[in-house]
Amino acid sequence: MKIKYYINNEFIESVKYRTMYSPTDGSPIAEALVDTREDAKAAVDATYDGLKRWGQIPAIKRTEYLYKLYEVAKREKEELISVLMVKEGGIYKKA
Repeated sequence: MKIKYYINNEFIESVKYRTMYSPTDGSPIAEALVDTREDAKAAVDATYDGLKRWGQIPAIKRTEYLYKLYEVAKREKEELISVLMVKEGGIYKKA
């Protein structure tokens, strides 16, 4: 699986990737981006612009968005735990 950045509503490819290995058995689990200066600048610029737009949204609406995020995380809890266990090589209780 190739891991990509999500910047300005699109998945970004990079010119360089590196293989990530499972800490539990050493098997390859993903191809992760190696940041370039341009990647970092695009991410920072998008974050700055997004933060300005986020601040213009009424607080009650921001609360609704955050609650939806909470609901998705709660619904997908087992999958999130599995990903953390593979990525970090931890155990279920720590994930």
